[in-house]
Amino acid sequence: MPARRSWLVEYLAEAVVELHTTAHKEQLGVLSAVDKLVALGPSLRPPHMKSLKGQPNLMELRPRQGSSPVRPIYARFDDAFKILVIATKNDFDDALKTARKRAAQYDIPLDRS
Repeated sequence: MPARRSWLVEYLAEAVVELHTTAHKEQLGVLSAVDKLVALGPSLRPPHMKSLKGQPNLMELRPRQGSSPVRPIYARFDDAFKILVIATKNDFDDALKTARKRAAQYDIPLDRS
């Protein structure tokens, strides 16, 4: 039986700071969702993740199968995933703008064409 592959998931430093400002229960939910991304990579499906319409290569993790108010926004970059921002349902639009800005700042391509 072939060995299971693990996917690399990296956090931008700013996202780590944002994660540490969330409630402990939500932090655990994010870490659990990230564990699923590590295990499944691009095979991860809803309700644990969601592609963002009109946002090429940006996805959101949905901790606790979407019942968490926290929504990490991430992108696939080469053969890894980058957590760009830790959003909440209340600030999602602003967080999406921040994610795009950080992707540009760190040369993470969002256009997959």
